[in-house]
Amino acid sequence: MRLTGPYPAALVIALVAAGGCSGSSPTPTGACMAAYIPAVEVVPVDSVTGAFLAAGATGSAQTTGYLEPLGVMTPPMDTILYGGYPPGEYQVTIDHPGYQQWVKANIRVFGTPPCDQPRTVKFRAKLQPTP
Repeated sequence: MRLTGPYPAALVIALVAAGGCSGSSPTPTGACMAAYIPAVEVVPVDSVTGAFLAAGATGSAQTTGYLEPLGVMTPPMDTILYGGYPPGEYQVTIDHPGYQQWVKANIRVFGTPPCDQPRTVKFRAKLQPTP
């Protein structure tokens, strides 16, 4: 949906909060109406067998002033964990029963104009079984 004309700030805020608009163009008021784009997408796998581990994993994506639990994407991509929103430098932590905690820091996520949406960084997390 594309907005044209002047709109009250409350309407713009409500649409952004509800995800009622899509696209990456700013509205005439300057607000960006964009769908959620994760900063990181992680495919957790067993480091020995290569088996996908997203189904039992939990974790977080954290940057300065922002912490979000990782979510599991729906099928057919249910092997992927995702999270984070603003561009920045992230630390991703993944926990899974039977595996050592996995942490990756200094993950740089850049924004794209005009709305500074993140360019998603994608990677595999090779989880080590607990001894």
